[in-house]
Amino acid sequence: MGALIDDLCELARLEAGGQQFDIELYLLRDLVSDTLESFRLDADKKIIRLSGKTDPDLYPVMMDAQKMSRLLSNLVANAIRHTAERR
Repeated sequence: MGALIDDLCELARLEAGGQQFDIELYLLRDLVSDTLESFRLDADKKIIRLSGKTDPDLYPVMMDAQKMSRLLSNLVANAIRHTAERR
């Protein structure tokens, strides 16, 4: 519930133009691998295999890594939540 409230507050800040971004160079492969690793136990409980792949030659990109991590985490969490357990 707390995460939902945080999301709504952040959305309100975005709409009001008051959201700050901490833009820096970051590797997408690190973002993907860190996110998938953080959900490994949740996926294992439902016997779901998580995998992700990025081009090893991909250059770092300018982004707010914390916000992108949150976005990717929300996507993976929803995918796990709405994927049937494998047996």
